[in-house]
Amino acid sequence: MTESEDYDITWTMPHCVLTLKLIALAFDLWDGKKMLRGLPLSENNRLTALIDTPTLEELIGFIYFPACFLVGPIFSFRRYLDFITDKFPVNLDREIIASRAMKRLLQGLGYLIAFQVGTSCIRFGLSFNGYVKKSPEDNLVSTWDGCSNIKLMRFEGATKFQHYIDSFNCNTNYFAAEYVYKRLKFLGNRNLSQFFTLLFLALWHGTRSGYYMTFFNEFIIIYMDKEFESIISKTNLYKKLWASKAKYLLYAFLKTYTIVFMGWSLIPFDLKVFSKWWQLYATLYFSGFIVFLPWAYVYKPALNKLVKWYTPSQ
Repeated sequence: MTESEDYDITWTMPHCVLTLKLIALAFDLWDGKKMLRGLPLSENNRLTALIDTPTLEELIGFIYFPACFLVGPIFSFRRYLDFITDKFPVNLDREIIASRAMKRLLQGLGYLIAFQVGTSCIRFGLSFNGYVKKSPEDNLVSTWDGCSNIKLMRFEGATKFQHYIDSFNCNTNYFAAEYVYKRLKFLGNRNLSQFFTLLFLALWHGTRSGYYMTFFNEFIIIYMDKEFESIISKTNLYKKLWASKAKYLLYAFLKTYTIVFMGWSLIPFDLKVFSKWWQLYATLYFSGFIVFLPWAYVYKPALNKLVKWYTPSQ
């Protein structure tokens, strides 16, 4: 059943996380069969490939793991298998786990949505991420951020949209990159791979038009951001600005830009129904489309000409 007048709520929404975990499991089993046949796999695919099919008990435990079966984070069956077969030093580092989980919990009191899931994953002992040295003189210390789903400082300090992608909902983005984007390499075009990856994510969320509009916004914004940065970052003016006190004004401008157009991008995701988000876009004079859609055919050629005109006089 769906409620669409005040806010769109679909009872199947929690199952999207379960579906994504099962899609990943299917790919991992497929990779395991390819491995047995001696077919090439990427380094990351070899780490998650499964030779043996999970038992029903293992499957149910993996799907409904209590820390993250509703909203994530998503983790591979290989990680879960290592966890239940005691390959993680859960008992050995019990005190470290407790202190890390408590630290994350205290952080979560001030930033609840971002950290509440991470706390439970650490406390269970599922988030083991190897050993590191804080300095050359120190001993190896275990890390427990393998299920971390947000990079808080990068998220709060974002000055371009790629920062948001890199820092928020990290596990889902990792899934999309490893299981969808990289497997579309045969298309021979990164933009096409990204487009179909975003189309998959929209379909994963549901059938409402708002999902598709939001991920289309992501596609056109990231496309423009990357190309704009690749052009402007090569100029001496850009380097001089970031090396001077003007960098603070530039940072403020970029921060405002990302906040404003992140709001623009997410309007359809929140409203979902076409009549609602289209009406709101109309009140904003479709400004986001004016900024991003003409990039390839209008703004990019003009910027290239401007850079070429400016460069000889530097």
